[in-house]
Amino acid sequence: MPTTPNITLHLGALALALMPHIPRLPLWVICWCLVAWGYILLVLKYRLPLPSQILRLALAIGAVAGVLLTNGFSLDRYSSLALLWLMASIKPMEIRTYRDEMVTILLIYFLLLSNLFFSSSLAVGLYMAFSIFAATAVLIHIHQPNSRFSGNLGMSAALMLKAVPLALIFFVIFPRIQGSVWGLRSPAAARTGFSDHLAPGSVTELVRSSDIAFRVEFDGRIPVQDRLYWRGLVFWVFDGRTWQPRKDRLRFAAPLKGSDALTYTVTLEPHNQRWLFALDLPYRFVFRPCCCRIIH
Repeated sequence: MPTTPNITLHLGALALALMPHIPRLPLWVICWCLVAWGYILLVLKYRLPLPSQILRLALAIGAVAGVLLTNGFSLDRYSSLALLWLMASIKPMEIRTYRDEMVTILLIYFLLLSNLFFSSSLAVGLYMAFSIFAATAVLIHIHQPNSRFSGNLGMSAALMLKAVPLALIFFVIFPRIQGSVWGLRSPAAARTGFSDHLAPGSVTELVRSSDIAFRVEFDGRIPVQDRLYWRGLVFWVFDGRTWQPRKDRLRFAAPLKGSDALTYTVTLEPHNQRWLFALDLPYRFVFRPCCCRIIH
């Protein structure tokens, strides 16, 4: 079994990695982690027996069952994060060899990286840098257990400073992407745009989107500005919480025809849905592989 300071340092690095995730985790998951790590500290102080392999397996099964019951037997990034933290609370109970220490420290690095699934803000980046600095010092201590930890902190700082030029190069040459690092957004936030349903009560933040939805090329004249109102999806049904379109199609008694024909071509950006944008009610569509020709 490793020396007591090694496990204590692992727990400290895990606690640092946990801090940014606290608002995203259920309360029982946080309590589970604190109780598990507190028990490990008691084991180290009073030389109590560590949980057996059967007990650790039972804890792992209970953790999986708890996450599934909490999230309605569905897995998303929040439930996956909770499950990952529950496993991280159990892993220090079996630290006995160098391999166990390395697996734990790699798990800490992955937990730090998981912050980018939720935010890529400057504050999160700075906190991640500090946590990586501490985790790297623990990693150095694993390989130099007889050294002073203050010296390990200095070596960790030197390694991170040497990595700054490479990080700046990556920052310049890597392409910028919209949204978070993984293209994910929080369900509590929404952006202006089109969706097949609308639930106003579920939106806590509305962000104006500058993405291009479609392009239009008119054959001839262009309507005046106040007549460029583009109709997309129309919601007809409200169930008390969510607006949705009609399931059946609307049928008109007679064809709609105007006296002044207007023809234009719509090139729609991919949105994985089954609707187009048009001016008011179109008279005829001519579909092409890359666009749609519309006549009013």
